[in-house]
Order: sequence, then structure tokens, then C-alpha cells
Amino acid sequence: MIKGYEYQSDFARKYYSQGREDGLRRAIVELVSARLPRLRADLTSRLRDKPEAALAQIFAKLARARDKDGMRLVLERLLDQRA
Repeated sequence: MIKGYEYQSDFARKYYSQGREDGLRRAIVELVSARLPRLRADLTSRLRDKPEAALAQIFAKLARARDKDGMRLVLERLLDQRA
């Protein structure tokens, strides 16, 4: 893909965005599952309706968490917010 390219059709923009959101959801689930495997099933459903910007924020904060407690705190704060 050409850097900075923006799709012209609504169809392409919709599915490109949907793919990015799905990828962020999977990345969050895998990141959390590495440290907190028991949360995997619940996490997938809790991320379902989050928009791309919220998913990116969650991922960035989880990546900076130093330990399991830090990850739990991020999840409590960001997932319990109403979209």
C-alpha cells in the first residue's frame, strides 16, 4: 500500500477501517492473554463495540503497563468507560 493513500470509495474505507479495528482487538487480546490468560473470553466481548480510537488508546496503555496489576488497572479504567 502506498504510504498516505486514502481509499476513495465508502465501501473501501469501511472495510479497511473494519480490518484495522479487528487487528487492534486481536492485538489487545493477545497482549493481555500473555499475562492474564483467564481474561481472554470476557475481553473479546468487551472490546466488540469499541471504536478504533478507543482500541488504539487501550493498546498503547496496555503496552506501557509494567505488570499484571497495571494491565488490570488499564482494563478497568478504559473498558468500563461507556463508548
